Amino acid sequence: MDHAARAVAIVHAFIGGAGTLAGTLTQIASIATEAAGGEMAGLTITTDLGRPKTVVYTDRMVPEIDQAQYSAGRGPCLEASRQCRELMIADVSTDERWPEFSEAALRHGVKSTLSIPLIVGGRSIGALNIYATDP
Repeated sequence: MDHAARAVAIVHAFIGGAGTLAGTLTQIASIATEAAGGEMAGLTITTDLGRPKTVVYTDRMVPEIDQAQYSAGRGPCLEASRQCRELMIADVSTDERWPEFSEAALRHGVKSTLSIPLIVGGRSIGALNIYATDP
């Protein structure tokens, strides 16, 4: 079964009462990670207080990497959410846009990233972040 078919099956199962929201989102994050060729992913949501929070992740390192963005108030997932567009860092070691994020990513072995905004009802509510260990 391809990635899209697996994701649809997971959503249908959730709608039918199987699984939790967190479990369903974690499974979808895992499928997206596989499809993009990454090793781990996290889902950042903007809370009611306007603060970003990593609510779902496929590896325990993801919230630690994301926290560098949250503390600095800038980074690829925050910008993807704010700008409602995908952002990619092809090589974290040479990217100069978000030094706080780059430092944290490299410390955890992350060499490239893809941040995809989550748009619901015409507005961004966060971003799905896929991390890879290869540029």
